[in-house]
Amino acid sequence: MIFQKYVNHINSEIEYLKFIPKNWTIRRLKDFSFIVRGGSPRPAGDPKFYGGKIPFLKVGDLTSNENVYLNTFRYTITEQGLHKTRLVKENTLLLSNSGATLGIPKICTFPTTFNDGIAAFLYTKKINLVFLFFYLKTKTKYFLENSAMGQGQPNLNTQIIGNTFISLPSEDIQIKIINYLELQTKQIDGEIELLEQKIKNYKELKEILINKTILLGINENVELKPTNIEGINCIPKYWEIKRLKDIGYLYSGLNGKNSNDFNQKDNILNKPFIPFTNIANNKYLDNRDFKQVIINKGDNQNKVKQNDLFFLMSSEGYEDIGKSSLLIDTVGEVYLNSFCKGFRITEKEVFAKYINYLLLSKSFRKLIIIQGKGFTRINLKMDKIQSLPVILPPKDEQIEIANYLDEKTLKIDTIIETIEEKIKVLKEFRKTLINDVVTGKVKVEDE
Repeated sequence: MIFQKYVNHINSEIEYLKFIPKNWTIRRLKDFSFIVRGGSPRPAGDPKFYGGKIPFLKVGDLTSNENVYLNTFRYTITEQGLHKTRLVKENTLLLSNSGATLGIPKICTFPTTFNDGIAAFLYTKKINLVFLFFYLKTKTKYFLENSAMGQGQPNLNTQIIGNTFISLPSEDIQIKIINYLELQTKQIDGEIELLEQKIKNYKELKEILINKTILLGINENVELKPTNIEGINCIPKYWEIKRLKDIGYLYSGLNGKNSNDFNQKDNILNKPFIPFTNIANNKYLDNRDFKQVIINKGDNQNKVKQNDLFFLMSSEGYEDIGKSSLLIDTVGEVYLNSFCKGFRITEKEVFAKYINYLLLSKSFRKLIIIQGKGFTRINLKMDKIQSLPVILPPKDEQIEIANYLDEKTLKIDTIIETIEEKIKVLKEFRKTLINDVVTGKVKVEDE
């Protein structure tokens, strides 16, 4: 295949399509398909609805990679759960229509059900599904994002999706475009996959480094003693073992707030709060990533302080549950979101950075994760966190370990960031390539 220019273009009179090849036609998505949203069995978490044999998809299943086809699922429902959702046949095109990642398409290769964060294209005709998949990866996606309704949780209804315009070539041109893009994106994705494997290897190296240092310290020639902590065989003989509640206390995040209290621009009662994602994504909180919430006079809410730790107490999956993050900066009046708990260290001989590394280590993450309970959402109880064992070297050694890990993990993180930048460039090229080919900016022909 080679690139050429289409000889003639016409003005589509649609802002996000602009000029299209003269012999292409303008159609709405509803001209090709009946579009429906899914649903979830209620009440959520009822065991008679979940854990069966029928696949049940959530938005995260669609957004995990750039592949055309979705071949795996994480959640299931029972036959009883079908009364509040919809079962679609294999090779159905699905589109995320809710949340920060709306507008992501996938062609599902198995019969499935799905929640209301996903829309399905039923009875599709007169358009190749793979061509439509690629088209939904173009600037049409940005149109859908800008058309979304809602402030806290943007979403698309089926009417907005159905009335979205696309430009369509003949079936033989669709096939040429598909063949070209499948070949090119496969090569790009291969390069990305190799780089992502490098990142995975560096992350595993960092994980091993943290875990070994947290359990044994920096000095190798020390006498060890056994522990009764599950999964931890031994630690230096002179280290202590306590419980988390022996060195501080947990406190709650925001309470009594509703959706109207969040993200009201220019409200004089706005105060910053720490969002869930800030804790999930960072070892140390990013003080540039605070959101806004209305705090009324007389509100009885807990304020965060420097060197407080924060835990994710509720999550969609086990990979995030109990994840901790540390506030190392001095901040003013800042609050904590309601899905999390804060932990304030009161023991003077405990160094906050060391405790955060301890809680992020593989051995202690396992201790936390096994305490998570739930079906559609995983939750932790306060008493499970408070009873968590902690191993404590003398404070000067805690500081030495934390500084050592800061230095070593920074080097690894810098390498990872460089690789991530390369991946970002490749993904941007991939996106531009798909957009230019599938919207008729360039033409692919047989060599």
